[in-house]
Amino acid sequence: MRTTSRTTLDEVYRRPLGLRVFPPHGHPTRRPRGLRYTCGFTLVEILVVIVILAVIATIAVVVGQRFINSAKSKDTAATFHVLKNAIDQFALDGPYKNVVAARNRYGLYPPDELEAFTPPPAPGGIPVPPPGGPPQSWNSANLSPRTSAGPGLLQVPAGDLDNVKQRDVKALLLAIRLQGGTAAGELERIDPRFILPAAPGEYFDLNADSTLDPEDTPLDALVDGWGRPVEYFALNPKPTPAPIPAPTDNAAGDRLTFAPAAVQRNNNVPFLVSYGPDGDDQVGAMQSPLITDWIATTPMKIDDPLNTDNVYSDDSLAARLAGGL
Repeated sequence: MRTTSRTTLDEVYRRPLGLRVFPPHGHPTRRPRGLRYTCGFTLVEILVVIVILAVIATIAVVVGQRFINSAKSKDTAATFHVLKNAIDQFALDGPYKNVVAARNRYGLYPPDELEAFTPPPAPGGIPVPPPGGPPQSWNSANLSPRTSAGPGLLQVPAGDLDNVKQRDVKALLLAIRLQGGTAAGELERIDPRFILPAAPGEYFDLNADSTLDPEDTPLDALVDGWGRPVEYFALNPKPTPAPIPAPTDNAAGDRLTFAPAAVQRNNNVPFLVSYGPDGDDQVGAMQSPLITDWIATTPMKIDDPLNTDNVYSDDSLAARLAGGL
């Protein structure tokens, strides 16, 4: 019985020219009749590949966004850490120690409302050093800062505090800068990306000449790692007597009720809050998202899912606020 050896094309072409043996069907490069070669992909295979690539891209986007948000959270926490040091140093310096109205409303800490820098009947002016000199003596009936030119004045457009954005943070930064010293030096450590320049016409006129001079202090604000406004709460949880509502406190007194309770949860120390990656869904409302969340539940606590990714100046404050005020 004769057997036909199967010789591959590779074996044929590897042999010397005189020893080449072709397969029975003829020339090695000729395609046998009836033999079909297939090439390319079927529609199902293409769809499978597309789905796999889409899943990989989605995972990459989600992981990348988490990484970006984590970095922004760390940037915000670092900024808060610097401000917390400045706030603590401010309290140690004690510029409000002998100012009854200021100490009663904010303790020894920087205020969280610009009304503190206006003369009565607002909560009471805050003493600041005059240009080139030490603080002057203060009259308990009028706590506005006085220099040789008279009392310093808070300058805002049309004198309308309601239209000044981030009044709380601007009051914080203004108080620290006006006092100078170690606390003001801490502010220099903040990344400039997170400091918003003052709006036109918003400054503290230290020499009361109604002109923005080099010795005057602009009302800068602060943003978080996402470029959104942050909030600052500092109302004293144990004032004696109870503070008079400021002009910008709403009629229901929600801020006057929430802020002291929240500050008390933070061991009677003021705190800052950023609304994190979900800030676009929260910031911009008429009322603080924390206050809105607080008054929406019984017992009152911070439990809105949008507030779960907040960044606080104290890492443990989130858990304490979620436990109720």
